[in-house]
Amino acid sequence: MRSRGRLGLLGAAASTALLAPLGIWSRLKTGGHVPPGPALVPTDLRTRDPRATPAARRAYALLAGLENDARRGRPSRTLIGQHVELHNERYNADFGDYRGTKPPGYYYRKARDITGRLSAFVELDLGPGHGQPGWAVGEARSYSRAWPSCRPMWGYTDDAVDLAVGVWAGLPRAADSSYRPSGAHTDCSSGTGARLPENGGEPGGLVGFSFHQPYPGARSRASRTPGTGRRPGRGTTAGSPG
Repeated sequence: MRSRGRLGLLGAAASTALLAPLGIWSRLKTGGHVPPGPALVPTDLRTRDPRATPAARRAYALLAGLENDARRGRPSRTLIGQHVELHNERYNADFGDYRGTKPPGYYYRKARDITGRLSAFVELDLGPGHGQPGWAVGEARSYSRAWPSCRPMWGYTDDAVDLAVGVWAGLPRAADSSYRPSGAHTDCSSGTGARLPENGGEPGGLVGFSFHQPYPGARSRASRTPGTGRRPGRGTTAGSPG
């Protein structure tokens, strides 16, 4: 027993003797300065909002904790997602990284061009047409025949649904009774062709929608004109079902 203890002490002493020069060399290499760790975000929402509710504080603490883990280089199961504004991509020439309208799903594909990966979660805007009051759709579909269809600035609603299905089920995909499994189509109001970005034909992530009413551009008209900018089925202006 005593010999084992002596061996353990000798081993510990030898390890210390070997590691100490490494520690001194490391400090000499950095000028004796230990580099600081990553800047972390505060985890208590009350630092920004003293009146935050307990539920909001818990949600913020969870997200801030995930962010801090990422900054420390710790592996996690965080899903990186993005917000997609198809109405701006298709109709707003001033939107984005170059002047001019973009194909639908341009920034969904752009994320892959930059990072090599597609987003694991995609949230899409859906609401009035770009700069338009009321409500309508692109082409008339089985679920949207009650709405005015084939109106300018409204085709993006179909693109939003189709991109969501593509992220969820794959694009392109075999015919499965869904709309536009190839991702290609012709806009019924303008006659121009469009194609959604492909993701390998396999399910690519989670999807969600953010419903807006109204969009910038329709806001000023809706605020002055009675009956515009209302919920679906309750407007009385052009672009709303009778």
